[in-house]
Amino acid sequence: TEGLRVHAGDTEVKKNGDSIEVIDKYEVPQELPENLQGTIKRLVEDFGFDITDAMAVANESEEKRIIENLDITEKRVRANQKKGISTDVAKYARKAIETDFRVKKTGLELRMASEKSTRSTSAQKTAINKFLDTYYLGWYRKKLDDFMDEAEDQFEEAFEDYMNRHDDLMMHSVRAEYQKSFFAGPLVKNQLRIFYSEELGLQVKYSKEFFMEESGYTIETEDDSQELYKFGKKVKV
Repeated sequence: TEGLRVHAGDTEVKKNGDSIEVIDKYEVPQELPENLQGTIKRLVEDFGFDITDAMAVANESEEKRIIENLDITEKRVRANQKKGISTDVAKYARKAIETDFRVKKTGLELRMASEKSTRSTSAQKTAINKFLDTYYLGWYRKKLDDFMDEAEDQFEEAFEDYMNRHDDLMMHSVRAEYQKSFFAGPLVKNQLRIFYSEELGLQVKYSKEFFMEESGYTIETEDDSQELYKFGKKVKV
């Protein structure tokens, strides 16, 4: 979007006529849930958010609130640009989302919003766990899908035995789909995920603790409060 900064990361050099254009790129994390992808990409690509900050904002605020406040931010940035006024886009967008520029706030509402940001240790712990759980589920599903792709049919006999041992109505449907399309059907794929998780122990192997270690998350206690970090950088949740 014209006039808006993008997140600084790896760069791609692209020739445009006689000029050279440098395009910032970033890697979308494996744990990014599909329902948050659009919001996070817009925060990063159009409004200059660090990817981790964008994940925290997308997880904390409802999508409508984020989108409408980003629209307000874009209008203000464009208006300032016409006047020759420089704007810190990411800082303004974060403030818009946190304060909610969609409606005029009374003094009392602003004070209440400020008080809400100073959370108890219990509330901080809950917010951190909610954030981690959201991204852990997406990360774990990706791990399972990667394992399924690599395993192919080497667990065919074990899976057939598993289906025979769980003889219920749902498994009848899975078995029927398996006989028609082998591992390609959606019911079979879903049951395979359960099979790999429970029977092969992937749920234990790819634990939440392993996810945190691989993704660089740590939780530290500071002045009787808990804070979340990703590779040493504090994550605001």
